[in-house]
Amino acid sequence: AGRDDDRKEKYPPEIPGSDETLRELCYQRAKEIYGDPLPQIVQARLERELNSITSEAVVSHPVLINGYDRPDENGINQAQLRKGEKVVYSFDSFKKIKGVRLVFDSDLNRPEKNMPYNFPLQIKGYKTPKTLVKSYKLIFSTPDGDLEITENDNYQRLNFKYVDTEANKVTFIPLETNGDEICRVFAMDIF
Repeated sequence: AGRDDDRKEKYPPEIPGSDETLRELCYQRAKEIYGDPLPQIVQARLERELNSITSEAVVSHPVLINGYDRPDENGINQAQLRKGEKVVYSFDSFKKIKGVRLVFDSDLNRPEKNMPYNFPLQIKGYKTPKTLVKSYKLIFSTPDGDLEITENDNYQRLNFKYVDTEANKVTFIPLETNGDEICRVFAMDIF
């Protein structure tokens, strides 16, 4: 039995009204920090986080929805996938989907220099981590057939892909890394 099997045996409590309480607390704190009315970008981020439909999905790799975007104390907390292996989020019915948020392993503890966030593609001393997923495909199963989105030149740890569709299944397929055999993914959220 693997780590994902251990998590299936845990049953989080159902607390009536907790969704509304969480929403109120988040908005209250955001207004304390950013002022009232909230800037549009802050409100959009809050809504994305609070309206995530990820929790409604049956997920083939549950570690992707635990809310942690980094390794845990054992250095794991990620889906370790072979190139071409699928991660599938399935829903009971068609859901309105605005986008997908992906967090890849960029080996934050590597000894060589980290990449600056804004840099020329050819700069001495910096390189894209081998562990980072370079190309991947997202497939949305819509009422009108499959909608495919392919990213072929990723160099970011955090990726957002925006869509405006209905789907009852979302499939993620890693195609290539920057040199590692294993594709490591910390999180995949559907909103």
